Amino acid sequence: MGLLLLFTPTGIYDPSKSITWSIQIDWDLDTVYTEEASYAVGPLTWEGGRAGVFDEVEATRLTVVLDNETRRFDPWYVSSPLYPNVLPHRPIIVQATYDNNTYALFKGKIEDIRPEGGLGRRRVTITAYDGLRDMASHTASVVLQKAVTTDVPIGLILDDAGWGAGATWRALDTGSDTLAYWWCDESALAAIQGLVNSEGGVFFISHDGKATFYSRSTMILGTSVADIDEDIITDIVLNQPWDLIRNTIKVTAYPVTLAASGNIWQLEDQAVAIAAGESKTIWASFHDANNVDCPADTVINPVATTDYTANTVQGGGGADMTAWMTVTPTIFSKAAKLVVANTHATTTFYITLLKIRGQAISQTAFEVKRENTTSQTAYGKRALDMDVPWQQSESVAADLADSKLGFYKDPQKGAIITIERRMVELLGVDIFDRVDFTCPIYSISESMRLGKMMLQTSAGMQDLRGELSLEAVDNSTYWLLGVVGNSEVGVTTRLGY
Repeated sequence: MGLLLLFTPTGIYDPSKSITWSIQIDWDLDTVYTEEASYAVGPLTWEGGRAGVFDEVEATRLTVVLDNETRRFDPWYVSSPLYPNVLPHRPIIVQATYDNNTYALFKGKIEDIRPEGGLGRRRVTITAYDGLRDMASHTASVVLQKAVTTDVPIGLILDDAGWGAGATWRALDTGSDTLAYWWCDESALAAIQGLVNSEGGVFFISHDGKATFYSRSTMILGTSVADIDEDIITDIVLNQPWDLIRNTIKVTAYPVTLAASGNIWQLEDQAVAIAAGESKTIWASFHDANNVDCPADTVINPVATTDYTANTVQGGGGADMTAWMTVTPTIFSKAAKLVVANTHATTTFYITLLKIRGQAISQTAFEVKRENTTSQTAYGKRALDMDVPWQQSESVAADLADSKLGFYKDPQKGAIITIERRMVELLGVDIFDRVDFTCPIYSISESMRLGKMMLQTSAGMQDLRGELSLEAVDNSTYWLLGVVGNSEVGVTTRLGY
């Protein structure tokens, strides 16, 4: 009879070392969390990142199955110690401890609680998403900003969405681009995605729940945090050479123009009457000389006789009531809220003039197109259209097109790898980390980026399996102004953007 030897190199599952899970839920929204890990029967699944290098980052999704034999997690069961707080939108934090090291895995909010099964086999599946989910449904409104790096608007959007402040909640790089003007009145997530796409960075929620922004510099210069060798993977799926080919690149940027001060809005309705002692709220949407809605700078608070007048007769005439007319403005980036009041004791008046002056900010689309005919002949025309709403520099837009074409005109290897029972490797990395991947059988030995990850436990919560999507990374050495070690153009250094 042979002798069976079990080896446990660093990271491999050791039967003598169990994974200890922490599943904390704030059921009554008092910031005090209840530990529910003792009810976990598995599987637990975590999935986050983006489908592909040209796709947007999606909210991370976590599901976990809990034992519900006592109906503890049944929203209808009035005898549950949690009743009536078994509800969606409760904060949840998940961590795993292995070999005396604790790894953050998820921080977000519950979206669904779904009991199932009969006596003796009651279970409940809890589904939760990270903060990107709430950002997608929140409309952010932020006043006009001038001369700010990309991270500043991202921080303001997070503020508007009620996201926590400080290092516990945020990890934002300083942006590589400076925006002459920026404004916001749209979905918080869409606004952030527009900013990071224009910058060439990425935004996501990390394992520990931090709103994380990697700038263009970090995406170019980031260092690897782990080594993955083909010896530890159980399966690999390699992309085809043409999957990532893009040999026609179009970048649409939006340079801004600041007009001279002039009228950016005027009330056209001559029938607006305000009774004595009353007021009305009027919303004014700014527009440029071409009557296109736009933001405005140096907006002037309305001045009596210059910007507003009132009379007792509609359209003008009668007694001049301007002295009894007050206009209280609240200025936003693309509009103003005007509260117009009549302070006279007895007489109704009509608004005969009401306007706002300021400097209209116009955006004009600027397109850059680059092609490589050699690649087109080999693979056919494969286009990448990049609409970057907050790229305001024509030269940077051109550099962006050149950079993308230079990399994606040729085949680039990406891979989906499966790793099982390598606890440290799977729990110790996060989406958009760089890893050094070595796979001699496919001639891969380079830094790659974790674009997407899926982790899943066994039903007993002790085994762990992961699928990691590795994205190709441009590992060229770039010349980057002001960055030590990358500020000298040489034979191994080329211009970036």
